[in-house]
Amino acid sequence: MKMNTFPRRTGAVVAATTASALLLAACAGGGPSPTSSDEPAPAGGGQLLIIGPAAPAMELIVKDFAAKTGIDAIFSPVTPATEMNARIEAEQSAGKYLHDIILSTSCGILDHADWLDEEQPELENIGNLEPEYAELIPEIGVGVPWQISSYALLVNTDQVPEGSIESWWDLTDPKWSGTMSRNAMTLAGTGLTFFEASAQVLGRDFHEELAQQQAAINQRYEVAARQVAQGEYSMYFPFLITYAPDYAGLPVQVIIPEEGAPTLVGWAAKAKNAPNGANADLFLDYLLTDEAQQHVVETVHKSVTDNEVFQFNGEPVVDLGSPVCGPARAELDALAEEIYGAGN
Repeated sequence: MKMNTFPRRTGAVVAATTASALLLAACAGGGPSPTSSDEPAPAGGGQLLIIGPAAPAMELIVKDFAAKTGIDAIFSPVTPATEMNARIEAEQSAGKYLHDIILSTSCGILDHADWLDEEQPELENIGNLEPEYAELIPEIGVGVPWQISSYALLVNTDQVPEGSIESWWDLTDPKWSGTMSRNAMTLAGTGLTFFEASAQVLGRDFHEELAQQQAAINQRYEVAARQVAQGEYSMYFPFLITYAPDYAGLPVQVIIPEEGAPTLVGWAAKAKNAPNGANADLFLDYLLTDEAQQHVVETVHKSVTDNEVFQFNGEPVVDLGSPVCGPARAELDALAEEIYGAGN
């Protein structure tokens, strides 16, 4: 078990853009190759419209990409995933194609292939990918992996004594019943990701016991984390550790149980009928540059272009596992509903 403190995150991130900005008319724009950080930023280059879950690294990457290429890149973060999925589905069903890039997980992209451009662009930087991530591209079909996220527990240090949680199984102790909050295990989002990854390792028994713990359901991590810091709940999970620095100085800590942290592969793909398709291709290529991947590392994620062991606060993080895609995933999702009930 690792119980970590964390430094406060420094550096400004680009402000979240309102959804209405995505309705701006856009023309397809070219731009220079984003591979060399020595190139001066040109003037003007059209737009790039990106939608996806909130992601600190993406905000930084988009800001740099815009400065480097002259493209007016706009990232619209939408959380939770269910809301984002519903928005894209409604827009495309109405014949409105407002985005150039869609961000999701590898499995999320595979599940919604009908939202995406079927043609995979040729990318100069594709060779930068580590083999284990490059091998996923034929399976997913389109787009590229761009970051690896890890999940843990956020606990209130006044209510959870150090050493009281060593294993994920410790969450099933009756003493925590009614004191914790979590993401829903049956809806698109971090809870379902946690279930899909952990059920393969911890098994059905673990989740059947966890389901009896009367946890409050919260789909918004920022609200849940604040409630833990204020002592309304003893803990929240799964907590994306990229946000740990945001709570520095508060009575909370991140715990990575001994079995490890569930992980997922962040994926980016060009949207169907992308209004700025050429710029979308440039951006997918830029995601695989050292410059972009440095932001991934800075925001406490594992890079997809190096083979170094992921660390949190200087300690190696054990990978509990990732969700599987395809038919096996559907079986796990059905099991989640059987154990937790729809919407829980």
